[in-house]
Amino acid sequence: MDPALSAVRLTVQEAIHTLSSSEDVGHILSTLGTLKRYLGETENPTLSEKEEFTTTHFSAVLRCLVSRLSPGWLELSPDGQLEQLWESFFLDGPPDQAFLVLMEAIESTAGPSFRLMKMARLLEIFLSKGRMAALMEEQCRPQTKPSFPLFQETLLSKVVGLPDLLGNCLQQDNLTQFFPQNYFPLLGQEVVEALKAVVNFLQGGLDCSVSFVSRVLGKVCIQGRKKEILGVLVPQLTVLTQDSCLWQRVCWRLVEQVPDRAVEAVLTGLVEAAPR
Repeated sequence: MDPALSAVRLTVQEAIHTLSSSEDVGHILSTLGTLKRYLGETENPTLSEKEEFTTTHFSAVLRCLVSRLSPGWLELSPDGQLEQLWESFFLDGPPDQAFLVLMEAIESTAGPSFRLMKMARLLEIFLSKGRMAALMEEQCRPQTKPSFPLFQETLLSKVVGLPDLLGNCLQQDNLTQFFPQNYFPLLGQEVVEALKAVVNFLQGGLDCSVSFVSRVLGKVCIQGRKKEILGVLVPQLTVLTQDSCLWQRVCWRLVEQVPDRAVEAVLTGLVEAAPR
């Protein structure tokens, strides 16, 4: 066993034990600070240690943080330091895992409750900070590790189904950002930002795939929300493709990789949204 990897595993196990049981705010903050280093830009921990933390242990840490969430636990640090550090794991770590744990926590929490609304507010911040674009960008990057189709399918389902899922969970307490008429235009803008990242990757000589973004687009259009998402996408992509062969190529691939069953809905939406 690689000693560096086993050291990460041991650190995480000890941290989860501390976070699950300790009421000593100094100890809790110190433990969170130790874990947060794995998400930072510093040379220590090493790159391999950071990679092992984010790929193997990060979701477990997030679930532990969700399990501790209560007014009393956050008030252990009256200055708000604990709450800020707690939130930062969801906003600074791998966006795909953070998003799925947030959605999992919201769907599994009986409401109305402090925990449910806190997680919903955090998801609202997640969306406002461009983390959905980061999530889609991550799916477009060259994959150096084995991909898991079930993980991507779950991610796709939650990204597109967010308004329905949040509406069901929050009922009359639902937040306006999660309403379909607000969420899907935001998702359209996040698609544009993700495609800009793809273009930058290609300009830097990296290979990428827009397959996940194509599937998002197709699923949204099939569900009858093509006007909301394409109303944002089409005007911007029209401008970006005018003088750039690379942008034209990326947009061609975006449409080409839409799943067969969604092609008609996407093409109809594109025609309807095209400038007159």
